[in-house]
Amino acid sequence: MRKLLVTLTLILPLVLLIALLPITTHAPPTQHASADPVPPSAPVKLIFIHHSTGENWLADGNGGLGLALRANNYFVSDTNYGWGLDRIGDTTDIGHWWRWFQGLSSAAYTAELFAESGQHAAYSRLAVDPGGPNTIIMVKSCFPNSALMGNPTDPPTVGANPLRGQDAYADAHTVANAKGIYTDLLAYFAAHQEKLFVVISAPPLSDGTYAANARAFNNWLMNDWLTGYAHANVAVFDFYNVLTSNGGSATVNDLGQAGGNHHRWWNGAVQHVADQGTNTAAYASDGGDDHPSQAGNLKATGEFVPLLNLFYARWVAGQTPQDTPTPTPTPSPTVSVIPTLDKHVQLPMVQRNFAPPTTTATATPTIVPQPGRILPSDLTYLGAFRLPTDGPDEIGWKWSGEALAYHAGGDPSGPDDGFPGSLYGTGHNWNQYVSEVSIPAPVISAAKNVEDLNRATTLQPFTDLRAGLGGEILRAGLAVLPPQGSQTTGKLYFTWGEHMQFDIPALPSHGWSELNLAASNLAGPWRIADHQAYVTSDYLLPIPAAWAAANTPGQRLATGRFRDGGQGTQGPSLLALGPWTQGNPPPPGTSLPSTPLLLYDDVTVENGITLNGYHHADEWSGAAWMTAAGNRGAVVFVGTKGVGDCWYGFANGVVWPDGPPFPPIPDPPNDVRGWWSSQFAGRILFYDPADLAAVAQGTLAANQSQPYATMDLDAVLFHVTGDQQKAHLGAADFDPDRGLLYIMEPLADDERSVIHVWRVQ
Repeated sequence: MRKLLVTLTLILPLVLLIALLPITTHAPPTQHASADPVPPSAPVKLIFIHHSTGENWLADGNGGLGLALRANNYFVSDTNYGWGLDRIGDTTDIGHWWRWFQGLSSAAYTAELFAESGQHAAYSRLAVDPGGPNTIIMVKSCFPNSALMGNPTDPPTVGANPLRGQDAYADAHTVANAKGIYTDLLAYFAAHQEKLFVVISAPPLSDGTYAANARAFNNWLMNDWLTGYAHANVAVFDFYNVLTSNGGSATVNDLGQAGGNHHRWWNGAVQHVADQGTNTAAYASDGGDDHPSQAGNLKATGEFVPLLNLFYARWVAGQTPQDTPTPTPTPSPTVSVIPTLDKHVQLPMVQRNFAPPTTTATATPTIVPQPGRILPSDLTYLGAFRLPTDGPDEIGWKWSGEALAYHAGGDPSGPDDGFPGSLYGTGHNWNQYVSEVSIPAPVISAAKNVEDLNRATTLQPFTDLRAGLGGEILRAGLAVLPPQGSQTTGKLYFTWGEHMQFDIPALPSHGWSELNLAASNLAGPWRIADHQAYVTSDYLLPIPAAWAAANTPGQRLATGRFRDGGQGTQGPSLLALGPWTQGNPPPPGTSLPSTPLLLYDDVTVENGITLNGYHHADEWSGAAWMTAAGNRGAVVFVGTKGVGDCWYGFANGVVWPDGPPFPPIPDPPNDVRGWWSSQFAGRILFYDPADLAAVAQGTLAANQSQPYATMDLDAVLFHVTGDQQKAHLGAADFDPDRGLLYIMEPLADDERSVIHVWRVQ
């Protein structure tokens, strides 16, 4: 503890010193010596593409990179989750760089990127924008990108690359394909020498499974990628390498020390030492989190900023960024650390084949990730499992996926495999009987072959709990809670609705059952007071006890729904309720009071407030309330998001008018009339529980909350067959004790659903 206190005592004043240092006037950029890492003489605009690791690195109270860049005359802007056209800021994995710089919409993305001058994270920067576009583009992928499959020496993929547009969880995330992505980017960079591109390697993982591949790939970036590249507008900072050695612990860094792994300006030359540490994270945060600790981020700032100055000077001078041979290092006094921290790095970004878009791109409003939020990068994909084959087709798991509920006390005699408990779910959508199944260990199938997956076993057979609720095109939700109020047993809560429900007030839709389906002792149904069925009769989810006690006392159950076409709400809805407060059980037909937590405006409201990026063709089919260590949380909605254009009519683009004459109905498979989008994506929306608390307490309107992040899941799904396929995802639920998120994928296994599993770190 004493060593930690001494270290922080020394480090934190250095960060403060950065902010207080005067910005020295130097010679004009054209006169910079190519081997002298002095800051630019006039402010230079830099934009940093990042997510949570970059946010921590920039933060004044963490890595201090923003302060250091300010002190070195860089005007810094950034992108983060939710930024930009099509929320391109959500996508920063290696495979995503293809979309940014070489995909069909790259001209629009980069036009917005070069013009961006705002902040989407908290850090200090120069007070005055010098004007003009961004000169330096800094790009960084997060630590999941260090889980590269394949072999360390695999050569770059040439030509068609399956990693293009894919995330770090894709089967195509291999050493060869990652090398191929970066190799292909060079043509774009070469065509845009008016920008300086700085690639920041992805930080390391604590897990050593793919560590050798990550080390080999980053050494390739440093030593081989730019071989033969004739221009000075591309540079690499080996963030990965810098974070693989420390000063004795994750809270003590080795900045300024002769030994260890480094990428820095040292004794008058660029030094890259990669064999004096490990291949795994040396600065994991508390609890094993792979986000670098403050000590690691401070080391990275101290080593990166002088190099950025050097990269910029070389670019201005037109020299290729080849490292000077490194002399034998000699120890330096501790005080030499301080001057290295008054330098900052600025990363330029180049736009290839730029042509202004025909319309001005508008950035999606961004809610900056804050402490207490679970981020997409906190989710690790564990694989999937199959569902049982028993039951008639019109009752069993074929065409299922509407409802799912985790039961912590289920399957008590199951194996000790890390996946205890059970899942209740609804079967075939025609009838939606309820069954309980075990949870086998999930398996990642590289070939996406369901035969590789384990299969759940039936614990309780399909049982009819619906008792006539709903009619055609059913909607359903399930949730399990321990005893509430005067109850003596836990209950399985349910709701049923249907696609067309214009009744106001809504018909009764909610009830509960005993967990033993053979002795269900059904209670209900009850209606939700003051709300129509289009916002209440689909998903159900437990609310964490502490959150409910503070914000919705007596109401630990949340219900909601999304209905296409903007009926009821133009985005997902969520209301808190507590049926047990109205009786044990309440009489059938009881109107249950509720507390709105999320409720966008109906389509009939003129200039109504909607979910950002809303399409009438969206499908939000499930929800879960996730919690994690460090008092972190997220309310997530899962479903199928419409992307591109949206219309009412047919999948082939034929629009159905409001009145005659009507067009002929297209031939199959384009003969289904409804809401359509150019493309659909399986996606998770992340909402901040603090925002929902503000709504419950009356300090924020229920239509004002927006997702702070999204996460696309198609890369791990088994049954995405085309751009306009709907129903990528079904229902979801969460195991709070082990941080496991369960999401159904319909029709993936001979028309049965499979269940995918993620662990929240």
